[in-house]
Amino acid sequence: MAANPYFLYPFAESGTVTPISNTGSSTGTVNYPYGFTSNYELDLSGGAPALPIPRGQFNQLMLDITTALQNLQTYGASPWVAPATGSPPVGGPASYPLYARVFYSPASGAYSGVYLLWESQVASNTSVPGADGNWIPVSQSMVQVGTVQWFAGPNGLTGSLKCDGTAISRTTYAALYDALTVTQTASTTNSSTTLTVTSTANLSAGPNAKIEGAGIPAGTYITTILTSTTVQMSAAATAGGTGSMVFYVWGNGNGSTLFNLPNLSRNVPVGANGTTGTTTLGGYLGQSGGEETHLMAASELYNHTHDVSNQLVYSSPTTGVINGAAGYSLQTRASGGISGFGTQTAFNVIQPSVNLWAYIKY
Repeated sequence: MAANPYFLYPFAESGTVTPISNTGSSTGTVNYPYGFTSNYELDLSGGAPALPIPRGQFNQLMLDITTALQNLQTYGASPWVAPATGSPPVGGPASYPLYARVFYSPASGAYSGVYLLWESQVASNTSVPGADGNWIPVSQSMVQVGTVQWFAGPNGLTGSLKCDGTAISRTTYAALYDALTVTQTASTTNSSTTLTVTSTANLSAGPNAKIEGAGIPAGTYITTILTSTTVQMSAAATAGGTGSMVFYVWGNGNGSTLFNLPNLSRNVPVGANGTTGTTTLGGYLGQSGGEETHLMAASELYNHTHDVSNQLVYSSPTTGVINGAAGYSLQTRASGGISGFGTQTAFNVIQPSVNLWAYIKY
């Protein structure tokens, strides 16, 4: 008979089972460290210490094995289990190693009620998936929320949104909201435009990033990075105190229920690099600059001269005839500049390019 390709029913899931202890010795009753001990090899007719194979515990063993296999068959990973505690220990491993994978549905947060495949990002991981950055949800394509992808198709990229600056719901796209915003503990002083933050290095938000929090007027944004822990705001605080502040690199929508997607329309990405950059293109995340065409100003021309000699100059009364026209004379002029070319046209500064849609994973 062909092997069962899938455990539709884990063995004895509706039968009689008896728990198997996680502690024990090499003699006595069955336990996980030693399995069926030598007592089960003894002749039962001789009485103790011989033991019969226990039906309930054998069923439990088969149930444990086939349930684990069914999980692997269904999800490609085992369910997350809290670290083992107590004696005998109850739960999962002492910790999960780096890159271990489990499936789990958080009780709260952006992924509440949704079973996802999670991957450990640290060694000796004892965190609950979704509680911090020690686990990240992954898909088969290994694309994390907030990742931007270029797409050549006209019909959109599944599980992603077009990077066109649109304002979208903070609750519907809670995971993307968390990925694109930065929350820090910050301090305000009433009537002051200086905001003290935990660290501007970890802020990842430069000038123009919107700020929301207690005592911060609607529409306030960062104008200048002052120090490693202070920034200048576009508006003065209406109250003083310390609390949680949210910084929006790409825009905070309507300031309450929406936030903005990055806008990559007619733009190409450049690596952000903190405070470095030029007046044309800043170095902070979300800053933009550059142009498609450029009309040169006189100040952009390199200083130079044009030699001019034997120049035809109009004069009157008639001193000569050139091509049948009277009134010109041939004169010698010293070197000098030339100006006045009439209407000027901006020139193209774009390298050969092709348009693609930019999408962000949500």
